[in-house]
Amino acid sequence: MEITMAEILQILNSQFMWVICGTMVVWVVIQSVLFVRLSYKEAANIGFPHHKLNTALKDGAVTAIGPAMAGFAVMVSMMALIGGPITWQRLSIIGAPQTELTAATIGANALGLELGGAGFNFQGVAMAFLIMAVNGCGWLIVCSIFTPRLDTLRVKLSGGDVAWLGLLGAAASIGLFGNFSVIRVMMGIDHMIAVVVAFATQFFIDKSVAPKQPWIKGYAITIALVAGIVMAACFRALS
Repeated sequence: MEITMAEILQILNSQFMWVICGTMVVWVVIQSVLFVRLSYKEAANIGFPHHKLNTALKDGAVTAIGPAMAGFAVMVSMMALIGGPITWQRLSIIGAPQTELTAATIGANALGLELGGAGFNFQGVAMAFLIMAVNGCGWLIVCSIFTPRLDTLRVKLSGGDVAWLGLLGAAASIGLFGNFSVIRVMMGIDHMIAVVVAFATQFFIDKSVAPKQPWIKGYAITIALVAGIVMAACFRALS
């Protein structure tokens, strides 16, 4: 007897799956709390003002809202295909719904199945989960090997010059965001609109609003991302 997608999702959304997947999410939360505690402890050791640390944490939390909203639609699609618990777990670790959904699709296709399609079974589910896990392991291994050495490389490249370090960081940021923007622009008119509107909004806030209202700097990226998403969605709905 062939199992249906509804029956698969019933098991994938069961209380047992929520508990199993929630265990890892809880561990992520514990790690986050430990990192925050460590940052406050080290700030006291080096004399870094706590009010600046509080501002940095608040700005980081607010800035994360924009990227989270950008992946919301893909997250809903993931939940419909592989269930809520595993989606919650994967996005709590990696936070890239497009990448996770692609990995799950590749896993199902490896068995000649379509993710969530006709004939999709528990073998396809297991393979999708495996590929998502392997894909995440690759990132973790690379970060573990190279992250401790990047600061040494950065110092060697700059020769200890503070001004050069600042230019190096700015160049890296421009390259990173430029790469992301070019990829999106090539994906279609709606994506290009999102990039242009987000850039224009960020530029306007930085040049016109922030000098008069400095507090808005911590919210600028989030506002820009939301503006880009809304304008792109409106264009897609009207076209």
